[in-house]
Amino acid sequence: MKNGTDAEMEKKQISGALKAKIVLEAHPDIRISMDGVGWALDNVYIERFWRTLKYEYVYLWKRDRIRELRIGLGNFIEDYNHRREHSALGKQPPWTCYSLNRWCEEA
Repeated sequence: MKNGTDAEMEKKQISGALKAKIVLEAHPDIRISMDGVGWALDNVYIERFWRTLKYEYVYLWKRDRIRELRIGLGNFIEDYNHRREHSALGKQPPWTCYSLNRWCEEA
C-alpha cells in the first residue's frame, strides 16, 4: 500500500511526463539531452520556463478540454519563443538568437 507521500510523488512524475509529452508533440524538432553534460545549467532555464508557463498561462486560464489546453499551450510557447522579448537576450526573442546561431547580448 502506498502512503500519501508516495502517491504525491507519483502524481508529480506523471504530471511532469505529461508536460514533456505535450511539448514534444507540439514541437517534434526538440531533442531531450540525457547525457548530463551541462545538465545543471540546462535545468535552470527549463525550470524558469515551466514557472513562467504555469504562472502566466496555466494558473490564469481554465480550459475545459484537453484540445483547448494543447492549443493554448502551443500558442503560449510560440509567443514565448518567437515574439516575447527576453531581458537576458538583449530584449530579443529566443528564436531570433537561435536562428542567427549566436547568443544575444544584454542591452
